[in-house]
Order: sequence, then C-alpha cells, then structure tokens
Amino acid sequence: MLSNNYIKSSIIFSLLIMSCNNEITINSMESNQLKNETSLYLKQHAENPVNWQRWSNSIFNFSGELNKLVIVSIGYSSCHWCHVMEDETFTDNTIAKLMNDNFINVKVDREENPDVDQAYMTASQLMTGMGGWPLNVITLPDGSPVYAGTYHTKEQWSDILNRIIRLKETNYEGLEEIANNVKSGVIDINTITKKNEVSEFDKDFLSRNTKIWSDKWDADNGGDIAQQKFISPSKYQYLINYGSIYKDEQILNHVKKTLDIISNSGIIDIVEGGFYRYTVDSEWKIPHFEKMLYDQAQMISLYSNAYKLFKTSEYKDLVYQTINFINNEMNSSDNLYYAAMDADTDGEEGKYYSFNLNEIELISGDQINLFNSYFNIDLDKPWDNNKFLLIPKRDLKSWLGSNSLNEDEFLKMKERWISEILKIRSKRTKP
Repeated sequence: MLSNNYIKSSIIFSLLIMSCNNEITINSMESNQLKNETSLYLKQHAENPVNWQRWSNSIFNFSGELNKLVIVSIGYSSCHWCHVMEDETFTDNTIAKLMNDNFINVKVDREENPDVDQAYMTASQLMTGMGGWPLNVITLPDGSPVYAGTYHTKEQWSDILNRIIRLKETNYEGLEEIANNVKSGVIDINTITKKNEVSEFDKDFLSRNTKIWSDKWDADNGGDIAQQKFISPSKYQYLINYGSIYKDEQILNHVKKTLDIISNSGIIDIVEGGFYRYTVDSEWKIPHFEKMLYDQAQMISLYSNAYKLFKTSEYKDLVYQTINFINNEMNSSDNLYYAAMDADTDGEEGKYYSFNLNEIELISGDQINLFNSYFNIDLDKPWDNNKFLLIPKRDLKSWLGSNSLNEDEFLKMKERWISEILKIRSKRTKP
C-alpha cells in the first residue's frame, strides 16, 4: 500500500510536470528546439548539439514510452558557471551523443520556471547538502530525481552519465528507491503541519542557536568563517534585531565590523555602484562579478537599518549609491528592472571591471604609487592574464595617516581617478 507521503510527493512532481503545456512530439525530441524561445538563457543553448527541449508535460508523457531517463538542466542567463558548462560540455559532440542517445534533455530557465527550480533545488540540497547553478538533475520518466549536481567538467559529466546508464540497466529498482526517498524528503520540507497547541516564545532557543552560530564568525574579516564570502543580508537583519532587542553589544559589534569591512571591499563596484554576488576568497577581495537585483534590494534594506542603528554616514551613502546603480544600470526602457547583470563580457569573466598596467598608468597619472597603494595593486601579482582589480584599503583613516593625506584631499584625488576609470569603461561592452 502506498504511503500518504509517497502519494503527496508524486502529486507535487506531477503538478510540476503540468506547469508548462507546450506541445512536443517524439520527432521534435530528435533535435534542439530552443531557437525560437524568448528566454535569453534558453537561446544561449540553441546551437548546442544536445537535443534540448524546453520544460513541458509532454516530455514526461514520452519519456516512459521511449524508455529514457530525463536530464533537467537549470540555470539563468547571467550565470557564469552556466556559461562555462555550456561552452565546455554541452558543445562537445561526444557528450551530446551520450546525452541524446540515452536521455531526454530539458533546459530550464529558473527565472521562467521558479517552481521547477525550487523543487529540484530542494531535492539537490537533500541529496548532496548543497545547491547552486547550473543545477543538473537526472530523473526517472515521471520527473522524480535520482541524481543532482551543479557545475561539472566534461569528464565529470561523462562519468556521471555513464554511471547512471549502468544503474538503469543493472539496478533500476535502486534508482526507484533513491527517487522515492528524495520525494518523501521534499514533501516533508514543503508540508506545513497545523499544530493545535501554540508554544510560548522561547528566548533561550534564539540565544542558544545564536551562540552556536557566533562560534563560526570570522573575527578578522567579518562575516562567517568560509573560503568564499557571501553577504547573506537576512542573517545580519536578524542580528541587528536580536542585538537591539536584547542589548547584546557583542553581536552588534560583529554586525558593524562586518558591514564596515564590506563597505570598503572588493565585493562592491566602487566606480558605478552595486554589490557583486560573492567573493571567491575569505577576505572580501576577489569578486565573482555577477550583480543580482535581489542582492541589491536586500543590501539597501540592510544598510538602511544599520544606518538607523549606528548612524554611520558611509552606510547612508552606500544606500543611495546602490539605489542610483539600480536605476542607472538595471532599469529597462520599459521601467522594469533586470534580474541580473552577467559576470562575463565577450565570454571573459570580469573583463569590464579589470584593468591592465597601461590603463592603470593612464588612470592614475603621476599618482600611480598612491593609486596602487590604495587599491592594493601589486604589479608583480596580477589578478588574471595581466589584469588587476581595484580593491580599496579596508582602513581608510590609517592609510591616509601613513601617506600624510587629509580626507578632503584624498576624495578629490579619488574623484579624478573614478572619472578616468569611467572613460575607459565607457569604451567597453557592458555585461
């Protein structure tokens, strides 16, 4: 007898399958069908030798008939690693043949189908403890996931596909067991159970868990201890509220230190404004250059609340700078806002935001030593391919003192530098 969880989980994936009802035929699955799509992300894969289909219930109607598992590959147009996997893996004829011969291949734009993305992202987190994009999921013919992963090299992807093919041939029951366990987990996470009793608010619960979290804070660089740094604005909104309500100076000091460091770090575009997605290092220096609309909105809210609490004028300036960035760079001619700005320009990550030595000399003029010092530029250690990033000094006051500069004098100098940087950027293709 089927359990209630199994029935409910089957209903969830069935509803997903019905979420888009574009007509697809068996014949259409023999070629790439993305060239007429409106989604930029799908169109970016229209020339792949993979026989990509868009998300549709017809896919799953035919998958059982064709005796094929389904690959659901999810991403979005400004995703750097989506571009990399498309270029390295999905353009490879050997990989394409392996996918076309053994799977039905579905490409999903997460911004067109957020419901599909959410369901399979939940499955990925249950199966692997992590998630991200591109999200590559392999499912049974009914859409139930048996494998989930993110970016893979060509060799890794080939190995994964061959393993799944062998499992399908030798242990299909094992794949069904995996799928059933994942579906039950997805249901447990997404089911809200009404409780008859209302428990009293427990401050100790908050205190205990905040203490556990605080043990993972980075005392030197702010944020959490991690090899890569994400801002996670909702965390700091919580800490501001908790610290303010319970007068916890230790927590508020951590919040302020983190926000101070972020405001003078590589995660911000100090020229045109806007927060990058994250930094690939632990010191907030080297950004991953995507700019997401939802990050900008959350950071405006976070720094606004922080300004109300701490009265730090730089926070207020950063709020207005970010608002101006959104209106200038992410606002369309239809008065709508773009969801994201790509990390890549002309297929090169960070090209718009980095500078070579000749450009640095042009920008800085006769102040190159000060320029390099302020922006942490070591001419012997380029960021990438003889290009340098502009990462401002964390402690401006100390730097001014060590260089015998007053703040007004420096701000005029910095304004000239920014003007020269904008001239160079104006000649480049924007992300």
